[in-house]
Amino acid sequence: MAYTASTQQDLDNLSELFTKMAMKPDISGDFTSELQVASDGFHKFVVVRNKKNGQVVAYALLRQIGPDAELEQLYSHVRGAGYGNLALKTVETVAKHHGASQLYLHSVPEAAAFYRHLGYKTADNELFVKKL
Repeated sequence: MAYTASTQQDLDNLSELFTKMAMKPDISGDFTSELQVASDGFHKFVVVRNKKNGQVVAYALLRQIGPDAELEQLYSHVRGAGYGNLALKTVETVAKHHGASQLYLHSVPEAAAFYRHLGYKTADNELFVKKL
């Protein structure tokens, strides 16, 4: 997977998309996905869109400090369709590309099984970690 830097316009567009995420998108129909990755210099944003209608179906927010990276947010409007998984795998790839050796995240108990299934280990009650 290639990673390319995005323009300020891309960052502005992503910010607008995150604002609109409060509205539930139209998720009917057959999905194909496309990814967008952008950075503001401190965070990396990953957006998964439905190619047919442009609706955001998942997004993730990564913060990286040196060899450690933290998944600050992961959200998918479509549960069980693989979009959250795709966003998370992309975050892992981007973090590793930028030198991270581990990815940390905090999770609610309801999502713990999802992260364990993807190779994350419990470091504390709600803290999970995965070596990249």
